[in-house]
Amino acid sequence: MSIAEPTWSQAGPGEAHGGPISVVIAVADQSHVGEARRRATALGAQAGLSETECGALSVIVTEAVTNLVQHATDGLVLLRTLGAAPSGVEVLALDRSPGIHDVVQAMADGYSTRGTSGGGLGAMRRMASEFDLFSSANTGTALMARVWSAAADPDRVAWVRREGVVCVPVAGERACGDGWMFVHEPHRSLAVLVDGLGHGPEAAHAADEALRVARASTALPPARIIEAAHGALLPTRGAAMAVAEIVPLERIVRYAGVGNISGVI
Repeated sequence: MSIAEPTWSQAGPGEAHGGPISVVIAVADQSHVGEARRRATALGAQAGLSETECGALSVIVTEAVTNLVQHATDGLVLLRTLGAAPSGVEVLALDRSPGIHDVVQAMADGYSTRGTSGGGLGAMRRMASEFDLFSSANTGTALMARVWSAAADPDRVAWVRREGVVCVPVAGERACGDGWMFVHEPHRSLAVLVDGLGHGPEAAHAADEALRVARASTALPPARIIEAAHGALLPTRGAAMAVAEIVPLERIVRYAGVGNISGVI
């Protein structure tokens, strides 16, 4: 894809229509290590990862979930594909814990607080295409790792590095009533967030309609995009919605929103 063309990534209810797939696993005991590894391997296959790349993803997820079991409480692992194949898989491990006292030391090969061989975090960093870690004392730790297919479009990889998304259904539902979309053009980008009212399939339908209109209206300013979505949402239960237009060279952000969605710089 030429960099001069607009590109977009999106997800909504609509993992069903080809958007990224998101999985959330609450980590409570050792049994969740195998579950997370299996789910990650399945997502890797859907993202077009090679056998070697899926192997690296499997090791990363195993290490991340094992760390949650051993060191944390209220641990969560979120997995998502990074677009249509060939693309990649993102791993996000979150916990509430005392935090990592010295992140640099913890990343060193051989370091362990449990008398094991250590090297887990360092190995994860080497095996991942992208890796980042943040830890705060008495708050917890956030770990992010991505494994990209060698065949992934470099432009796609570059754009995703600017995006961070967590989008999963509410407990007990398979359809997610939230939707998001990034649109990247040579001189501007759009970020769209939609929250269908309520939960489940009807909320997902409302979010999907809003994203459909947004995809067709990317040339409009933010307020006009929301106005265009308003008419399409009248037959649905409705949604909260926010649109931000970012113009980096002019250092300008234009923002419009309606409902309980916040935008922060």
